[in-house]
Amino acid sequence: MKNNKYLKNFGFSNKLEFKKYLSSKDILANTINWGLIEKQNKRLVEIFKKITEILIISDGDLDIENFVKDVFEKCKEYNHITKMNNRGRPYEEVFSSWLMGIIAERVFKKLIEKELNVILELNGDDDWTKANSFIQTANPDFINKNEKITVDVVCGKTDNPFDIKIHKLKAVEIYKDFNVYQFSVNIFQGIYNLTFLNSLDQNDFKPNDLFEGQLCYRIPDSKNKKFYK
Repeated sequence: MKNNKYLKNFGFSNKLEFKKYLSSKDILANTINWGLIEKQNKRLVEIFKKITEILIISDGDLDIENFVKDVFEKCKEYNHITKMNNRGRPYEEVFSSWLMGIIAERVFKKLIEKELNVILELNGDDDWTKANSFIQTANPDFINKNEKITVDVVCGKTDNPFDIKIHKLKAVEIYKDFNVYQFSVNIFQGIYNLTFLNSLDQNDFKPNDLFEGQLCYRIPDSKNKKFYK
C-alpha cells in the first residue's frame, strides 16, 4: 500500500496489521477457546502414540508430543488458526482436523514409502513456522521429484467408506509426467488405501450424498488394508 498516511489515520504503520484489523482477525483470536484446543491436542497425542505402537511400520524417531506442542505454539503465535477455512465450523474443530492430518502425514510416512518403495519429502504450502508462510492449497503433501511421484494424505475418523472428490484429479493435470497418488487412512477403522489417481477418469466419479451430491470416486472395500499389527 503506497498511501501510508491513510494507515496512520487508523493508528497503523504496517499494512498486514491493518488488514487484520479490517477483517477482525484480532477479535477472532481472542474468542478462540485455547483451553479446549489444548485438550484436543492432548487427545490427538494419545491417539497417534497408540497408533504408532501398533503400526506395521513406523518412525521410531518421531516425537509426537513435542511435534504437536511446536505446531500449536507457532500457530497460536502467528494467528494461523484464524487463517484456516472454517466453512462455518468452530475454529477449534477446524484446527483439530487440520492438526490430525498433519500428524497423520508424519506417522504414516514410512508406511507410504514402503508401499511405493521411494523416499518422500514434504511438499505442502501450510508452513506454520513463519508469520506469513501459511497458505492452504491443493498441493500434494509429499513428493519425490526424481521418481516423479506425488502423494496427498487424507485422514478420516468415521465409519464411512473411502471417497475421493473429483477435484483431486487436478493434481494429475498440474503434475504432468508424475504418478499421482492419494493415501487415504481411517483411524476409526484402522485401514488405509493407496489410490493411483492417474488411472481414474471423469466417468469413475458419481454423485455422492455424503458430500452434498459432489462427484466422488468410491474406493472398493476390497482394496483397503489394515495398518495395524
